[in-house]
Amino acid sequence: MPKFDIHKKQLVVAMDHGRAMGAVAGLEDPGKVIDAVVEAGADAIMTSFGVIKRYRERLIGRVPTLLRVDGGPSLYREDWLKNTEWTLLHTVDDARALGVDGLCTMVFMGAPVETATLEITAEVAGECLKDGLPVMVEALPCPCERILDPNDADAMASACRIGFEHGADVLKTYATGSAESFRKVTGSCPAPVLIAGGPKMDSDRAVLQVVRDTLAGCDALINFAAESHVDRSIDEPGHFIQTEVYGTYVLLEAARQAGLERYLQVSTDEVYGSIEEGSFTEQSPLDPSSPYSASKAGGDLLVSAYCHTYGMDALVCRASNNYGPYQYPEKLIPLCVLNALHGDPLPVYGDGMQVRNWLHVSDHCRALDVALRTGHAGETYNVGGPDELPNLEVVRRILELTGRDESLIQYVKDRLGHDRRYSLSSEKTADLGWKAEVGFEEGLASTVAWYRDNSWWWEPIRSGEYREYYERQYGRSLSEAPAASGSADPAE
Repeated sequence: MPKFDIHKKQLVVAMDHGRAMGAVAGLEDPGKVIDAVVEAGADAIMTSFGVIKRYRERLIGRVPTLLRVDGGPSLYREDWLKNTEWTLLHTVDDARALGVDGLCTMVFMGAPVETATLEITAEVAGECLKDGLPVMVEALPCPCERILDPNDADAMASACRIGFEHGADVLKTYATGSAESFRKVTGSCPAPVLIAGGPKMDSDRAVLQVVRDTLAGCDALINFAAESHVDRSIDEPGHFIQTEVYGTYVLLEAARQAGLERYLQVSTDEVYGSIEEGSFTEQSPLDPSSPYSASKAGGDLLVSAYCHTYGMDALVCRASNNYGPYQYPEKLIPLCVLNALHGDPLPVYGDGMQVRNWLHVSDHCRALDVALRTGHAGETYNVGGPDELPNLEVVRRILELTGRDESLIQYVKDRLGHDRRYSLSSEKTADLGWKAEVGFEEGLASTVAWYRDNSWWWEPIRSGEYREYYERQYGRSLSEAPAASGSADPAE
């Protein structure tokens, strides 16, 4: 097995907390995904302690393996330093025990986080370097009032230099606010700097260069990227505008400059707003009602503009509510499944009679494949699920499948601007040869079974920042471990 060279340009597949697992159709077994990544010729795999420990025999000695560790979203809290110190210092022992080939960690810059966190990272880096382990540090702006201004080139360059002084082999940071400051940062460091896009960034040239280089040799681009949870868009609309609008522009422009044959935008039925009767068609007017759907509509209109202005071969697919394996727990179905398994109350907005058009993720992916291959440039295609149900009925079916009773249902204050009903007509997509194959009854049963059998995937997520988000959103904490069926007391 070749030794991992952190300075060499190469393909490193990130599988943090297993979030990349299952991305290949039919490979829901993480071990098989690892095999596929290795066989595809990846130079290294970067993943978490839990994944490496569980699949050590398929990783160590077979493919260079990097242990990723960070304080993660816990750094947002006032006790960030305590959490960071605990996490990073224990990593040295973890790295030795696992026999990994390198370490990747991150720091959030911005006084006083910058100095204190880098000092801890320095200790970790020093210990790992003694064992011959290369260390990569990701330097990210601190997501709070102490954020480092990305337009301050001197501060960014200083932070990068500090990272190298503290033992990093390569430092990854956010691109800065202008081409001038971008050059100042990259030119001031003694070793390679990996540049990533980030908030408050207007250095289009630098960002486009990175994306364009990534697209080299590609025939088409599918933009799955999205901030997709309406509740979060209500709290932080700027993040959604950055991702859905500016992010779409970056990908469109990079695809145009790279001369790609086709661009496919993945969108949502929510851009149409709510409908009392009938179903939306592709000719229905856009009437978004949340920051999420408004930002998605903005991205869709950019796609249309690039088609008309530049003659670009691009199209849009708008899907109804997706569900299935690997869905982040903030969404209705995984949230309720995991709460039911743990004996926690299942929060239901308002009266629970908001109707959604449920589409299994496998059906959605097949529709995207068909549209990519046979859809017409400049067109929009709706992809609706085969079944419409009110949210309350979905919650009741989850309770039945998990062996719980309806005493766990907890009605909460309705979401601001909550759309009452979505419904899509998919006749145009059907004309391309697509139809939904997974009914909701079958799909929900398999989804519940998947979450029940794959706690290794959701436990790291449910125990982190998500717990804090849940407490803020619903006003109560989550249980630590699954409870036996029938043992929950919703009044606790």
